[in-house]
Amino acid sequence: MAPTDAGDAATGNAARRELERCRARVATSDDLASIAAVVRHINALPAPVTVPCFVASLPRPFSVVATASVTSAQPAFGARSPRLFLLFSRLTLSVVAEGHGSTLVEFGEWTSPQRSVKAEVQLPWTTPITPSDPFTRVRYERGSSCGFCHRDESPSASGEGAFDSMALRPVSESLVSMETVRAIPAAACESAADTSEKCLFWHALFDYGDVQQGAFDPAIETLFR
Repeated sequence: MAPTDAGDAATGNAARRELERCRARVATSDDLASIAAVVRHINALPAPVTVPCFVASLPRPFSVVATASVTSAQPAFGARSPRLFLLFSRLTLSVVAEGHGSTLVEFGEWTSPQRSVKAEVQLPWTTPITPSDPFTRVRYERGSSCGFCHRDESPSASGEGAFDSMALRPVSESLVSMETVRAIPAAACESAADTSEKCLFWHALFDYGDVQQGAFDPAIETLFR
């Protein structure tokens, strides 16, 4: 192995060890019971907490819905790098591996089968996230920026400046199968020592247990009804 190859391998191993440190503090069901609980979990992870670190810390198995849609504040990079909705019983999280939305974790906390409170955090953080920060990030005038797409927005009883609105699911034409998503890392990572954020993202998603094909309730509206 050439010296540069050895250096690349060492860098890659160090980056993977950082994911292992995050995985060592794997979330529990209580950590995913609300947006506030997820914030506490993020604050307990080893800094700096990146999106790959957070994804590595999530308990398996969980279900995923992938979409190639670019109609979002967190757009996909098409089918080769889709937006992923990670489905848990009380929360839906969304993440992307590339693009300007790749530093964000977006939250939907279910308040009914068709409504949720929306919020987001930007990672990595340099100071602990406060309970109100995820809602402050999406505030817009008297509501939230989420209200541009999610209709019937109203203040949430949970406080912290949160807003509740209709949930949305991706249109069927935009969906990307898990079979396709599982093939992405081979194309996204240039080598086993690749330490790019997008490559670490895919390692964080697939290296720590089962990730399954998920689905939204068809009763949930799409953006275009």
